[in-house]
Amino acid sequence: TQGHKTQMLFLVFAAFIALAGCVRSNQNSANETQTGSGGKVFPRKGVWLSLTGSSVMLSRENLKTAIQTLHTMGINTIYPVVWTKGLTTYNSKSLENLIGLPADPRLEGRSVLSETFAILKETGITMDVIPWFEYGLKVYLGLSEDQAKATLVGPSSALAPELRFAHVMHKKGQLVRHPLEGQVIWFDPHMKAYYGFLDPSSSLVRGFVRGLVDEVTTHHPVSGIQFDDHFSVHKSFGPWLLRYFVSRTIVGFAKDIADTAKGNQVLVRQISPAGLHEFSKEHWMQDWQTFLRTDAFNELVLQAYREDLGDFQRLVSEPSTWQQAPKGARSVGIYAGTPSAPRSTDLLVSQIEVARNRQLGVNFFHYDPLILRPSGQVDQERLGAIREALSKPWICHQDLISFCGKP
Repeated sequence: TQGHKTQMLFLVFAAFIALAGCVRSNQNSANETQTGSGGKVFPRKGVWLSLTGSSVMLSRENLKTAIQTLHTMGINTIYPVVWTKGLTTYNSKSLENLIGLPADPRLEGRSVLSETFAILKETGITMDVIPWFEYGLKVYLGLSEDQAKATLVGPSSALAPELRFAHVMHKKGQLVRHPLEGQVIWFDPHMKAYYGFLDPSSSLVRGFVRGLVDEVTTHHPVSGIQFDDHFSVHKSFGPWLLRYFVSRTIVGFAKDIADTAKGNQVLVRQISPAGLHEFSKEHWMQDWQTFLRTDAFNELVLQAYREDLGDFQRLVSEPSTWQQAPKGARSVGIYAGTPSAPRSTDLLVSQIEVARNRQLGVNFFHYDPLILRPSGQVDQERLGAIREALSKPWICHQDLISFCGKP
């Protein structure tokens, strides 16, 4: 279409402009100072609370049990998901105005964030609560190509709740299109599902995501916010000429998000990328080192989801990985497996030890495989072993002295 051709020409022109400024940007980067102070908690000992493959959020009783169990383990931070598959886990005006639904209908009007803070108050438990904006720029379209195409066509009223956001945003022209082929659908071979990506240059998209961040940070006493590897666009939507431009656009978007959080006095802004910077930037156009260098985000939670202990050690021992993250604001994400196939307790304990010896915090993905047997019952032996590993003192080097001893 004529509109598609115009968009393509604009992107190509913008890419040349961005590339022309690359040298100047690199020259200026050496003079930029790192202003982020990082997290208030060291070492960070956290657990993600997911709505996918987990019942932890589906009732207040489940949520309370999870918080109490994690507290007995020595966990000091939880990451409850607030944005996933086009739905929120709290009542959102921004979402309701867009798709007519205020939250995931499975929650039956409950706000997981409000319940979390109520539970902490009534139990006297102290924890950092850092909402996790899991889906970032990623948009779920369905499990098959036919379903993905039907999601785009609609009508919205005929779609499952988790597909309505994708339909509305596509109808409004807010999904990234391949600049040459025009498609918006991408198949993820790992997840075996179809996705699209929100256009990071769109003012509507930026306004919507910032609206979510504003709602969460205005109405709840959160300790911070977290975005992860899904705050990105897959490389298949950015031929090499455009990847730098898309990457820089996402960096600018990150700064917008930071401004929103800072404006609401929320100082901890975590980025949790999947693996090394070179991989993220090349495959996902996510330049997370620049996020940190420019203080858009000021705490790094590196997903080190390796099953081989040697691979895990090599990944977390790469010095360049941590150079942009402030002292006391560096931790790793440890993959606990799936609910039906949890990773071995011995492996998790060994990975905790590796992180502790490198003065890195630890965060587990996610609650169910970390704590529960496949039957759904708490694995007391596993819980005890992890609690013991977490209770051992972290080495406090001189450059971390201002963080050590905090809860």
